[in-house]
Amino acid sequence: MKASLFKWLGMRQIYFINMNFDFEVDDDSFSFSIENDYEDQFRYTQHLILRGAITDYMAVFMISHCPCLLSMDISKSIFILSNRFLTDYTLQSIAEHCTGLQSLTLNNCGAITDAGIISISIHCTRLQSLSIGLCNQLTDASIISISENCTGLKELDVSWMINITDASLIAIAKNCTGLQYLRTSHCYRLSSKELRNVFKSVFELRTILLTIYPSLPI
Repeated sequence: MKASLFKWLGMRQIYFINMNFDFEVDDDSFSFSIENDYEDQFRYTQHLILRGAITDYMAVFMISHCPCLLSMDISKSIFILSNRFLTDYTLQSIAEHCTGLQSLTLNNCGAITDAGIISISIHCTRLQSLSIGLCNQLTDASIISISENCTGLKELDVSWMINITDASLIAIAKNCTGLQYLRTSHCYRLSSKELRNVFKSVFELRTILLTIYPSLPI
């Protein structure tokens, strides 16, 4: 019986996994290389990075076998031409298997919807850092749910989210009082009034990145 790649390398406890796919890999080929004895290697994994041309199958395969994950980055690179998109199916797997997750990065995952983020907000209440820049299907519903359920949030990136409005800022100001970092770059529907309200309400806020444009004076 052939051994898995990780076993062949002599790795028994893997705490950090970083996989970058600059080209499309067949789902069967992906699982074939690591399917044997993966429980021993992955049960201690705390940090997972999957970037590039990844599929729901690849993400769910890894997530379902890493029960101790604390941080996860499954962003899609803007420099890789691929028709593959992660969907809410992956987010539902995160909500099911990663209830202790503290940091999640989903930048440029344009196919995910509010339903997926809301599911994560309900089940992953220990989140301290969330980055969902360029996830253009998401609306205020996602941010409101995150702010209400993940009240320990310290870092939030909602850059290039063209559908969010002041309703998101109002929820952040009310619920995320421990927030230290906020990025709202290129969110053109936000007003200076509510941004100032966030400054006044969130005393721990140390960094805010935003885009100045005519309708948003300094």
